[in-house]
Amino acid sequence: MKLELDNNPNILSVNSIDNQTVRVNQSEEKLPIAVNAVRILDLDLPASFNLMQEQHWFALVEFNDFVILCGTGTTHKFLPIELEDKLSRKGIVIDLMTTQAACRTFTLLSSDKRDVLAILFSE
Repeated sequence: MKLELDNNPNILSVNSIDNQTVRVNQSEEKLPIAVNAVRILDLDLPASFNLMQEQHWFALVEFNDFVILCGTGTTHKFLPIELEDKLSRKGIVIDLMTTQAACRTFTLLSSDKRDVLAILFSE
């Protein structure tokens, strides 16, 4: 197997994260943020994961990304079961994890040229 370094500047990756900011490529961005493999998205996100409403989740579908990740902050949180059922019936699966885990997963998938969208919260 041959491995090659791919320094494609058009593919975004998360380089670092702290409590309030994330570095996407060379740009420092304030949390919360939504990003896919090619751009930072201009979404009206609430300040925390706990404030996400049904319309926020359904708005993510318009980006046509195959994988949707959500970093819920420093602790792993879950969607209400009723909302998870509604999303699932529409074919929407959201992978919830800590924000640090979501950053690592996003960078791995985007570097593999996957259609991935990450929503990252500080809490």
